[in-house]
Amino acid sequence: TSGGDRRRGVQSGGGETNRRGFQGEGRKTEQKNWAALLILLVIAVTVMGNILVILAVSLEKKLQNATNYFLMSLAVLQKMQNDNKKI
Repeated sequence: TSGGDRRRGVQSGGGETNRRGFQGEGRKTEQKNWAALLILLVIAVTVMGNILVILAVSLEKKLQNATNYFLMSLAVLQKMQNDNKKI
């Protein structure tokens, strides 16, 4: 290939190239995107679970004991930490 072709990311031989001419970086970003999606899913499920714990202990008289108040306080603290991280 000529020097001008290399600057444009065109190479002779097999394999796809990105705009900078490097090969094989696309797979790494795909793996990172799946990991980020999984992390976001776990965070969303955790937040929803904490909200359900808070609602259940607050609304149901049978669940209002010392152990469940402790669990609810942990859920509230975790919710407050998540809210602070968004800012």
